[in-house]
Amino acid sequence: MSIGKRSKKQVERIRQVVYNRDGGVCVGQGFGLACSGGLTVQHRVSRGMGGSAQYDTEPAWLITLCWAHNVAETSNASLREAYVARGWGVPRWVVDSWAITEVPVRYVDGWYVLVEGDRVPVTERESSERMRAIYG
Repeated sequence: MSIGKRSKKQVERIRQVVYNRDGGVCVGQGFGLACSGGLTVQHRVSRGMGGSAQYDTEPAWLITLCWAHNVAETSNASLREAYVARGWGVPRWVVDSWAITEVPVRYVDGWYVLVEGDRVPVTERESSERMRAIYG
């Protein structure tokens, strides 16, 4: 079986875990761009940025985005920066030095770190400190 087919099957298995953790909604809702299209599972470290199919079974590497938010990240550099600032996107160099679970994620109701299939709340201050430590 090719990597692509194996990866697709892995994501299918984990999709419901990610959707449940994210409340069955796009994590981008309420942040500017209107949600549209169906829900997708998006890699926080995209394949184009050095991500890998090996993380397709790890919920902390995945988030729920609608189709519009998913496509927007890869088509607009300034939006990519906003995604990174919210933890929705993570550059590959970060995960070479930090655990993905250290990078907080902004949801409409606050900041969280993703640990396995759960969201663990962190304060605004803690998320700022983590992001400053990671990105400088």
